[in-house]
Amino acid sequence: MFKVFVTESASAMRHVDIFSSFCCEGLYHLVPFVTGALSPAALLPLGVVDLEGRSLPAPADCAALLEMTYGQDWKVPNPAFQYELPRAVNRRVNVGWFHNYVAHRRQWMSFYQDADRAAVPAEPSSFARWMTGLEDRDALVVDVGCGTGRDVLYFARDGHRSLGLDYAAHGFGPAGAAAGQEGLPVSFEPFNLCDLRNVLAVGTRLAHDSGPRIVFARFLVHALGEQARQNLWRLSQLALRGGGRLYLEFRTPRDSTTKHAFGNRYRNYVEPDVVVREIEQRGGRIQYRTEGQGMAPYASEDPHVCRLVASWSE
Repeated sequence: MFKVFVTESASAMRHVDIFSSFCCEGLYHLVPFVTGALSPAALLPLGVVDLEGRSLPAPADCAALLEMTYGQDWKVPNPAFQYELPRAVNRRVNVGWFHNYVAHRRQWMSFYQDADRAAVPAEPSSFARWMTGLEDRDALVVDVGCGTGRDVLYFARDGHRSLGLDYAAHGFGPAGAAAGQEGLPVSFEPFNLCDLRNVLAVGTRLAHDSGPRIVFARFLVHALGEQARQNLWRLSQLALRGGGRLYLEFRTPRDSTTKHAFGNRYRNYVEPDVVVREIEQRGGRIQYRTEGQGMAPYASEDPHVCRLVASWSE
């Protein structure tokens, strides 16, 4: 399934779901919930249906596809309907083929739809304030894992061009609307560090930006698996090879036993030495490193974090 995001005139972000499908080993897969035996003749050549006065392309045998999707009673509305995907098919589709596209997505989508979102402060993080004190205002700041976009707005209000990237686009919707109302030099994009094509496309585009660049990632490293973390270094290497710096703030393993304000969410604590080694293996150089508490307090929580600054340019 893909999403097309559209910003309306009032700067509100909407999305349209696009469901892709394909055939593999004799089965037809309509991502993400439908799998079954369906003859290609039921799909092609395409026919035409009339919907609200508009002619739209449709499968050759609409009834066959609807029956496979909703069952023999598809003509009767059923408010209690639920998809039942066999375990073997679920493992192949969601754990195998599309794992990189759905990993932890439900966790983050729910986070921005429940009370946790309201608990995220509106003011910028202390890390964002610290970073802007070290950089010129003509730099493009790319906030990877921007969440609600609060730091992205802060960067723009401080005079930076700003780009917010996040896996869960619901999170930055209100910030995008606020940026539009204020006329700020801000853009937001859905972004998936588990999708190498997405990483390479964005990294290459940033590499061709004419001005200085900053890649900023606060509380992102400990939210990533190893593959996504490696792709963060790829993105940084592409974006910063011509100049600029990478700013990281992340929880260390010493924080794993402390109480967390947002409960037991997925956290992959990585030793700072491991992060340094991985960055250096990608050709980066560490310019600054510090660890400890007192840098990222929130409510009753004072996490043990590491701050790193790295560069790739000569």
